Amino acid sequence: MSASEKQINSRYRKLSVTMHPDKRQPNPALNETVESINDAWVEIVKAYKALTDEEIRNNYIQYGNPDGKQSTSFGIALPSILVAEGSGKYVLVFYGALLGIGLPWLVGKWWYGMQKMTRERVLVTSAGNMFTEYRERMDDSDVVNAVSSALEYRDVLHGTKEHSGLGKLEKLLLQASEASTEDENSAMKPKDRKRLEDLDDPVRRKTFAMVWAYLTRLDLDDRTLEAEKYELAPTALQLNEAFLSICLAYGFTAPVLSSYRLSQSLVQAIPPTQRLPLMQLPHFTPSIIRDLEQKTTANNGSKDHMTIQSLMALPTEQRQALVQAAGLTNDRLKIAENVARQLPYLRVEKAFFKVQGEKFIIPSSLVQFVVKARFIPPGSTNVPPVTDEDLKDVDPAEGDIQAQKQEQEQHPVPLAHAPYLARERVPRWHIFLHDTRQGKIAVPPFTFSAFDKQSFELDS
Repeated sequence: MSASEKQINSRYRKLSVTMHPDKRQPNPALNETVESINDAWVEIVKAYKALTDEEIRNNYIQYGNPDGKQSTSFGIALPSILVAEGSGKYVLVFYGALLGIGLPWLVGKWWYGMQKMTRERVLVTSAGNMFTEYRERMDDSDVVNAVSSALEYRDVLHGTKEHSGLGKLEKLLLQASEASTEDENSAMKPKDRKRLEDLDDPVRRKTFAMVWAYLTRLDLDDRTLEAEKYELAPTALQLNEAFLSICLAYGFTAPVLSSYRLSQSLVQAIPPTQRLPLMQLPHFTPSIIRDLEQKTTANNGSKDHMTIQSLMALPTEQRQALVQAAGLTNDRLKIAENVARQLPYLRVEKAFFKVQGEKFIIPSSLVQFVVKARFIPPGSTNVPPVTDEDLKDVDPAEGDIQAQKQEQEQHPVPLAHAPYLARERVPRWHIFLHDTRQGKIAVPPFTFSAFDKQSFELDS
């Protein structure tokens, strides 16, 4: 039996007179409530629209609901043996293994991996080993000993590698150490040689010797040992940064400075006990540097090691004459000069304290330490002068929120010249405040590797 559209509209109007919630009161005798009356009227409206609206009618025919498709179903493909009749026990075993063994194993593996590494991405055991080597007073060689106690080196020195070539490595290292003079001081100190002799673990013993062989640029006369030496250096650098976090947690200045200096030594492959800045340049050996420093000391009386900046500041003819007298040719000097112009040199022009946004300074005021510095390549002659405007530190207006939130564009410096390190290295500088009385860091280091202005063009 069907009804015309006129009959449907007539019936809907009659129902709206008696069934509309505004015209009908709940009857407790019939268990009627306001909610049930509203629900009944909603069903009447849906039925009316399903009979009069073509789109709603099609939804009702296709999906069984006037509102259209209501849900999406997914299926999981299972082997036929699991869904066949009489396979209930197999299904039980399958899900028991999945939920009772597989899932706990995955969660345990993830959790163990999270607990196995520190924030610096080193093994927790390695961090514990380095922690036991920490002392309030440490020099650079002490940090070498601490860094060599980590377990990460076992990824390189695994299997037979932990013993292979160890005797030859120790022999060459000790021979070089005994042959070095006090002035050159290019090899291990007596306490470091004793440490090497006292180590029982073959991996740590070889690691300790390898790090020193890398730092002293010792020729091991073995292709495999040479490859291991250069492969361990980036790992040692990463572990030293993790050890730096331990030093900063205690706050004593001496270990922090030693760790910073060891990073420089690892990047440039320079003995931490030597600290000859000119060894960063190609073809400059300790003997050439020693002869060069003896000649310059005779002229100016300085006992400090010659820096790259002081070498490049010499007049060209004088520099060539001194270097030639020390045993370096002009061709090699030109190569060294080209490298020297690429090495980053930070010159501090002004440093001061300030309080931002306050008219009066009180004990609770937030004090800022401002450093005005610039990156100057050694040997540059056309260095732009520093103006008073460059040294100003102007704060944005108090009500200018947009200017306060705006960040200045940062300009990175060139990558560090590190021919011995098998990894690219971005130059970094660290600024911190030190309490000389307590020998501790008063304000933690602020590390930066870029400037808010571009460096000027290098001289051709």
